[in-house]
Amino acid sequence: MAGYCSQTLNGIGVSCDALIGGVSAVYIANRNDVEGVTMEDTISAITMAEGTKFSVYLHRRNAAVSMSSDKSGDEAIGTHVITTNISLVFAGLDTDKRKEVDALARGQFVVIVKDKNGKYWMPIVPPNDDYMSASAANASTGAATSEANGYTLTLTGEASHFPIEVDATAMAELINEL
Repeated sequence: MAGYCSQTLNGIGVSCDALIGGVSAVYIANRNDVEGVTMEDTISAITMAEGTKFSVYLHRRNAAVSMSSDKSGDEAIGTHVITTNISLVFAGLDTDKRKEVDALARGQFVVIVKDKNGKYWMPIVPPNDDYMSASAANASTGAATSEANGYTLTLTGEASHFPIEVDATAMAELINEL
């Protein structure tokens, strides 16, 4: 029937894998340092500017570090936007973390998230998408003895797709380990 937007649908089966939620690590690079991405269904290669790599950001176990993507848009005018938020938590206030969080709060980035199932995800894929940047940041001592002392940061970006899987072999040469 004319006038409808048809899609190719294949269905989704039941997964019997033991999957867990959460984030193992977040990798961040300046947007200007990511020169290209090779992609079909997944990202198979990432080209970086000479001498640059992704920096790794780790967190304590069970910290509220997450990636979530939500669709919004307007059916009447045909817009379709996926907004991805990556929430980071860094325990403990100190000068080195303050400087790093300050830089993250001001820059424009490409981000890769490694989930606890060992898969890597890139929510914003250059050059078609723009970049991720901080939409919120906080430093807190906590009020009670049991409350968090540290930094929280949310990186946000918009794309026309949900996060794209990055092949693990593509990551090997791209990471500045701590």
